[in-house]
Amino acid sequence: MSAWPDVSSGSKETVISAGTQVVGALRSEGNVRLYDVFSGDVAALGTVTVSANARLEGNLTCSSAVIAGLVGGNVTAQQVTLLSGGRILGDVRTERLAADEGAVVEGLIMLEEAIDLPALLPSLPASSEGA
Repeated sequence: MSAWPDVSSGSKETVISAGTQVVGALRSEGNVRLYDVFSGDVAALGTVTVSANARLEGNLTCSSAVIAGLVGGNVTAQQVTLLSGGRILGDVRTERLAADEGAVVEGLIMLEEAIDLPALLPSLPASSEGA
């Protein structure tokens, strides 16, 4: 039995755990959870969660964003949820915005009828299934 989980089927998720700092760009076909510092742009087809102690220093483009920590960049998502203590230091472009008391946006907020996510996301590499 392998110690590695089987990720060939089911949901795809990328986790940047506490104690991990990453510099670069992240593109994901699934969900992303940040628990520490990520310096660079993040683009995901799924939900991106920035936890209370996490910091994203770059732009965020995704289907759904849940922000409890700090995003130092622009956020473009079909849905943005700002939890208490969450901060966005940049512009927000979204179809739906929910913000708890104590959440902060220091930038413009643009509520739009529709966000064409596939047109905004950089192309993701072809799937390696069957390889």
